[in-house]
Formats: sequence, C-alpha cells, structure tokens
Amino acid sequence: MLRSAGVLAWRTTRNGGAPRGAFCGIGHCHECLATVNGRPNRRLCLLPARPGDAVTTQEGTGRAELAV
Repeated sequence: MLRSAGVLAWRTTRNGGAPRGAFCGIGHCHECLATVNGRPNRRLCLLPARPGDAVTTQEGTGRAELAV
C-alpha cells in the first residue's frame, strides 16, 4: 500500500541516516522496519494494515534510549 502511494522509504539507517524501504518483501532483511501504533521495529512487509493504524518513519533503531 505504501509503495503504491509512492512512499519508497520509511526508515533511516542507524549510522548515517540513509533512507531504507522494502528489499526482500518476506521478512528476512529487516529493511522494512517502521514504527506502527507507537511500537518500533515492526516489519511492514509482514504486518497487515488495519484501518486507523498510525505508521511513522523509524529513525535508526526506533528506540532513542538505545541509540549509540
């Protein structure tokens, strides 16, 4: 759904902030991580979208307290 809307990147890398999006589409690579309903590190390629879901860009680890 995001891809069809033209959204190709929904997280940034931990080091350098490079944009990342879907790569494998089957849950192996973890490039599709985003924050969903306040929970970071959710794999969008495996997670069914539901009405009302709040999907936001994940920056780095998605957990500021763990960022190095």
